[in-house]
Amino acid sequence: TALSEQIRDGEILPGTTKPARQPRPWRSERDLVSSPLSQTGLRALLEAIRASGPALPESALRFVELVLIARGATKALSIRQALGRYSLALQCATAEVRSVQAKLRSLLDAPTTETAVSAGLHLHTEKHWRTMTGIMRTLPPLVEWLEPIAQLQRGGNRIFVSGARGAAAFVPRGFPDLLQPYRAVVAKHRNA
Repeated sequence: TALSEQIRDGEILPGTTKPARQPRPWRSERDLVSSPLSQTGLRALLEAIRASGPALPESALRFVELVLIARGATKALSIRQALGRYSLALQCATAEVRSVQAKLRSLLDAPTTETAVSAGLHLHTEKHWRTMTGIMRTLPPLVEWLEPIAQLQRGGNRIFVSGARGAAAFVPRGFPDLLQPYRAVVAKHRNA
């Protein structure tokens, strides 16, 4: 090609020019579609403000809306709503995985024949049984903790702590300590 003839070993040869760069405009596939998650909580909060006291002029309500947006209230409301939807989706996924596990168990418990197809089906079923078993180890704790996290309010009970040192090692009451086997190794080698 013409360009490969102009460039040898990463160098542009004398007398040749580099092709002109042609910037391409960025284009969103979504065309700035607003999410209902971003508006539902804000609209409900603004309706509560309207209903709670004397009628405010539209300009004052617009100011309150912009303050809520600027201070992050709308983001917090949309995160809370998204977390609720995520929790519901994980509950549905848990039920679906249990259903798949039951079907896989019936296939594994069925008598096998001496054919290659039967052996292949058994191996394939075993693979998916192990995958579903792994998924079921993670889904129930997620579902169990998402609801309390979604319901957290300022001034409520603290279930997580933050900080620069040891924050990731903190485990709240009732939460399975998945890092426990590693803590002993870290403690053993900490001062080595």
